[in-house]
Amino acid sequence: MQDEGQGDDRCELVVNPRGWEAGLPGWKTVAGSRIFDPFHPFEFPEFDLSQFATAQAPRPITLYTSALCGYCSAAKNFLRSKGLEWTEVRIDLDPAERERMLARARRTTVPQIFFGDTHVG
Repeated sequence: MQDEGQGDDRCELVVNPRGWEAGLPGWKTVAGSRIFDPFHPFEFPEFDLSQFATAQAPRPITLYTSALCGYCSAAKNFLRSKGLEWTEVRIDLDPAERERMLARARRTTVPQIFFGDTHVG
């Protein structure tokens, strides 16, 4: 039933009872706990990477990562699926690289991805 004076632009909020990550690829339940499986065979959406390439030469990709980082594994799987090469910088092995990443990205989490000097995530 529609209230007088209200349009048809109202909507209902539907919440998944299994949690927000239930619909995300790579999540699975182990011993009653939700965990992320970085080796899950992701279906990556099509993404036009041509905007990051130049006519002269492709820009180098720098990927800041750390050990045991599922999102880092997912980022590497994505780049690999697109046939791209990158330079991996492990910030957990070198504190100076962590500081360099912090200065470039202004973020403390990994992965941090750069196409040339462009921070993409």
